[in-house]
Amino acid sequence: MFRYNNSSRAVMEAAAALAEHRPMPDAPSLNLCQDCGAELRPGAKRCRNCGRAIENPGPTPRKKSSPDLPATAPADAANAATTAEPVPGPRTWRRIIARILDRITLKTMGAASAVILLIVAVWFWPRSAPVPREAESVVAVPGEAVTVAAFSHDGKHLALGCVSGRVMTWDLDTGASVSLEDRGEDPITSMAVSRDGFVYAGTAKSQLFGWPKVFSGGAGKPQKQSRFPGALTSIGLRPGQPGLVLGTSTGELFFFSKAKPVRKETKHESLGVMAFSPDGKVLVTGGADGQVVWRSPDSGDGQGEAYAMSAEIGALSFADDGTFACGDWNGRIALFEGSSRKPAKSWTQPDGVSGIALMRDGFVTAGWDGRLRFWSRDATDPVRTIDAKVPLTGLVIDAARKRIATPTNDGRVFVWSDEAFR
Repeated sequence: MFRYNNSSRAVMEAAAALAEHRPMPDAPSLNLCQDCGAELRPGAKRCRNCGRAIENPGPTPRKKSSPDLPATAPADAANAATTAEPVPGPRTWRRIIARILDRITLKTMGAASAVILLIVAVWFWPRSAPVPREAESVVAVPGEAVTVAAFSHDGKHLALGCVSGRVMTWDLDTGASVSLEDRGEDPITSMAVSRDGFVYAGTAKSQLFGWPKVFSGGAGKPQKQSRFPGALTSIGLRPGQPGLVLGTSTGELFFFSKAKPVRKETKHESLGVMAFSPDGKVLVTGGADGQVVWRSPDSGDGQGEAYAMSAEIGALSFADDGTFACGDWNGRIALFEGSSRKPAKSWTQPDGVSGIALMRDGFVTAGWDGRLRFWSRDATDPVRTIDAKVPLTGLVIDAARKRIATPTNDGRVFVWSDEAFR
């Protein structure tokens, strides 16, 4: 149990209590990415973690949980939600070339042939794309695919989660990094940082980790881990109030505060993203079914009619004035103003939207095609486009809306100043 007298302590204790006293349903039948081992949604065209294009996507059967859960469960009930071990990635041909070069000697082939083979291997060896000149800085995690990122409240630090399960923090001013965890097997699928510096990370294997006082030198081993049904696909922190909301790939929401934890089943086939309004009075969720739903921040109950996009929701974002925007994996973008549940305007980009952030003069989107686009609310086409030449797996913005970070699947995170889009 935690010994820290703050809101994060209550949140993590509530999560542990839920795992101990509320048995979880049977694990769903999963379809896994061949690159990173993360769960694939039925009919998904790309892996949410690494951006790999999926061949022949199709529906995946799922087991339905019993509507009436028993009051108690066997000791191993908390471990029921498991996934298969990650499958080796697409770099098999690298190992093949390395093995060939290791076994070939000048005795088995001529020197000229060996040199030619070495030149061919070096020529076709993958290289990282150059750093865009518009980027303010770049954070590199060699040999990794960065799936999620989150800014500290002051915008001076960045927390990163990787496909391998590695969690790191980065000081953007000094370049110093701290590795919080390297589990080596559980892809990090969601992340959030509270105002008091508590770092939360959710994994594809139904676990929640938390580190207190990370940016003041007090981080150590995770304080607690809890089991949930399905991958933890999103983490939400309610503005101005202590509390944590978790979304899972089984379409459920878990609300934690100092009160009793609440478990809410949604109509989403798989809940992927969520966002709180600036005043904390509205929670919006998006799922693999393409539905955008406005909810009560306390109970998760739907408020009004949902809005249907054309594909799985890839990103959600609120502006300080309450304006709300979302993007889906078909590249469609919708902007909602005020309390309206109908978009005031919509746009389309060529590839799926992996991230979106509203700024003072418009909004920015990140795409799986590697392009960062700045849009004006009054124009129909992007005002500016920056090609990072590598798939962007997400986009986060700091609290002051001065910095943007875009993780990539080649182990780097590009940090951009708002000046880059003017």
